[in-house]
Amino acid sequence: MYDKALEKASILQNFLVELSGGLLRLTASNGDTSLRGLLKPDSAERDGKACVPARILIDLLRTLPAGAVTFESANDASMSITWGSGRSSLPLFPPEDYPSVATPPKDAPRLQTTSETLSAAIGKTVFAASSDQNHPALCGILFDLGPGTSSIVASDSAKLVCHSFKSPDVEGKASFILPTHAAVVLKTILPRETNVNVIYGDRVARFTAGSVEMLSRLVEARFPDYRKIIPSSNENIINVNREKLLATLKRMAVVAEKKVPIVKVDLDYNTMTLSSEDPAMSVKGSEKLEVDYDGAGMMIGLKVPTMVETLSNIESESVEIRLKDDRRAVLIQPSESGREEEPYEAVLMPYKIR
Repeated sequence: MYDKALEKASILQNFLVELSGGLLRLTASNGDTSLRGLLKPDSAERDGKACVPARILIDLLRTLPAGAVTFESANDASMSITWGSGRSSLPLFPPEDYPSVATPPKDAPRLQTTSETLSAAIGKTVFAASSDQNHPALCGILFDLGPGTSSIVASDSAKLVCHSFKSPDVEGKASFILPTHAAVVLKTILPRETNVNVIYGDRVARFTAGSVEMLSRLVEARFPDYRKIIPSSNENIINVNREKLLATLKRMAVVAEKKVPIVKVDLDYNTMTLSSEDPAMSVKGSEKLEVDYDGAGMMIGLKVPTMVETLSNIESESVEIRLKDDRRAVLIQPSESGREEEPYEAVLMPYKIR
C-alpha cells in the first residue's frame, strides 16, 4: 500500500503528453483534480504519448528565448528539446502508469454559462467555504442548479454566501459540491469571454472552456438546506453606502483585537456607530456613520474580516443589512435597486456584546 501510494505520487509529478491527429494534449493531475490543455503544433509527426517531468519542463520553458522550440523523441526513455543554438533532454516515463481520469456519463446533467458569470460566482462565494475536514460538506462550494436560475453557495457555519445567476438551459433541479481547491483552480484557468460547458455525474464534474478542460472529483456529502438558513423575517433594515461602511470597517480592523477581531455595531435612529478595541495593546477606535434606519435600537458584534470580505464582493453602491435582534443571523445584500442585477446574499452570525 505504501509503495503504491509513493508510486502514484511520483507519476503525478509529470505531465501526460499525448500527440494524436496533429493535436497535442497535456494533462496534469493531483489525483482528485485534472487539467487538460489542447493545442495545435506548427508541425507534428507520428502519434504517441509519454509522461514528462512537469516542474523541470516548466522551469526550462520559462527560460527559453523567443523563437521556435522542437520536441523530439527517438525512443520511450527520453525526449530532446531544441531551441536556437541550444539543446536539452528530459527523461520519459510510461504513460500507462498515469492514473486514468474519470469522466461523467454522456447523458449526465449539464449547464452552459459564460466564463465571466462562473468566475464571478466562484470569486464571490469561495471565501466563505470551510477548511474543517470534520464537516466535508462545507469544504467546497455548492452548485445548486435549476431551470431559469441557479446558485453557487458556500458556508463555514459562521457565515453563508449565495450568488445566483441565470441558467435558461438547465432542464431540472440538480446539485453537486465542488471542492474548494478545485474551485480556486477553475477560477484561475478560465479564459475570458468564453462559454463554459459543465457536465456532472458519477461523483465527477467536467468543465470545458475553449481548449481548456478541468475534471474534478466531487465532495460526497449533503450540503445544508441553505434556503432555510437565509432569514426572511428580519424587519430591522439598514441602508448604508457600501464604500463608506467598508472604509470604516478597515479602520476599525487596525485597532481590533487580533485574535478575535470584532467590531461593535451600535444602532440608533439613522445612526450606526462602529467601534473596536484591543485591550492588550491599549488601542481602540470608533466612528459614526449616517444611515437610513428607523428600526429598534440594539448593539451587535460582527467579525471585521468577514464583513470586509462580504462587502468587497458586492458591487452595488449601497447595501441593505437586515437584523432580527442582537442574537440571530444578519442578512447583507445589495440595496433593492441593485438586487435584480446582483442577486447576492450573505448571512453572518453575530457575536453577543456584553
